[in-house]
Amino acid sequence: MRRRPSTVNCRNCPKKTRERCIRESNTSTSIKLMMRSAFETGTDTQQVWGLLQMNCLLLHQTGRGRPVRPPAPTRLPEDKPKAARRIKKEAILPSLPVVPAAAREPTRPPSPAPRREIKQVGIPLSRYCLTLQDSQHRIALPTGGEIVLGRFDSMVKTNPDVDLSYDDRDILVISRRHARIVGRDGLLEIEDLGSTNGTRVNGRKLALGQKVQLQPGDRVTLGYHDFSCSPMPVAKTSPYAPRLAYLWGTFTGHRFPLPPLGEVIIGRRDLVAGIIPDIDLSQEGVV
Repeated sequence: MRRRPSTVNCRNCPKKTRERCIRESNTSTSIKLMMRSAFETGTDTQQVWGLLQMNCLLLHQTGRGRPVRPPAPTRLPEDKPKAARRIKKEAILPSLPVVPAAAREPTRPPSPAPRREIKQVGIPLSRYCLTLQDSQHRIALPTGGEIVLGRFDSMVKTNPDVDLSYDDRDILVISRRHARIVGRDGLLEIEDLGSTNGTRVNGRKLALGQKVQLQPGDRVTLGYHDFSCSPMPVAKTSPYAPRLAYLWGTFTGHRFPLPPLGEVIIGRRDLVAGIIPDIDLSQEGVV
């Protein structure tokens, strides 16, 4: 069948309508440029019109053209791909039935973990000391390790960790290696090392090699010298006070301040020679 020629002359179409037909035609970009140039120079042909009249707006309005192809779907913005997929997914997946609140099984809160009771055994991990009765002489006890209490003997060169020769200078009842105190895991144990005059804890004499745990407030007797087990005293100082260095006499507990600069001479006075040191230790024992 012979095709009926179109009665629409694309050259007579308004420029805006013709431009829209060119823009919406199913042709490449180069063909669209060629058609615009042909209409501008007046070299357009019926072949060019035929390409445009496939989607001609005027023919579509009069019902004599082919159905206009719907425009291509516009591309979603780059920032909304997830929203589009979510809408599509919601449209495909069936909605789940809503369970009434009364029919839901109540969720129980997780039960708290059972608390572990920490039982304090022995002396806490802090510094304790033995304080000689009626004296300021304190013996710091170890939190880990051991110390041996006794007296120095120049004949056999016995040198214990804690020398009690000065405290025992009058009655001489302390043995060379009298007792041992061991600190381990917050516990303090005392053991007699075969002393001549014995070691007692709260009046109870220890056998050779017997170990007894010490507690705060216990009374320890070495020979005839009584010591009390107590926390190490902490000096309370103001945070704004200047920090000073001291020389501490372990036998008497006396403190001798040291100058921040310069030097000092430490010793004992000799009135015969007329010597008086900067720090006089004449009352601190054998110097």
